[in-house]
Amino acid sequence: MGIIIAGVLRVAPEDRDRVMTDIAPLNETSRREHGCQRYDWSPDYHDLGIIYVFEAWDDEESLAGHFSSDAYWKTRGIFEEVGVIESEIYKYQTDLRGPVYDDDGMPRADFFTTS
Repeated sequence: MGIIIAGVLRVAPEDRDRVMTDIAPLNETSRREHGCQRYDWSPDYHDLGIIYVFEAWDDEESLAGHFSSDAYWKTRGIFEEVGVIESEIYKYQTDLRGPVYDDDGMPRADFFTTS
C-alpha cells in the first residue's frame, strides 16, 4: 500500500518565488530518500500565493523517515519564516489504483483494471 500526500499551501504572493527557490534543493534531497516515489512542490501560475504539494511514498515507514529528515525540518523552517496563510495538506492510503486511460486512449472514471 502506498501513501499520497496532496494539498495546497498559501503564502504571501511576494514570498512565493523566494520560497520555491529556497526549498528546491531540499526537495531534491527528499526525492532521494528511501521509499520516495514522487516529491513535487510546484507553484500555481494563476494564483501567485499558492504552492501545490504532491508526494508519493512506499509506506508509513518511509513517510515517517521523511518526517524526521533534515530536509523536512529545514523546509518547515522556511515556511515558518515567511508565514503560511493557509495549509490544506492531506495524506491518502492507496489501496486501489488504476490507469486513467484505457487501451483505446479514452479516460475512464471507473477502476477497470486490478493492480
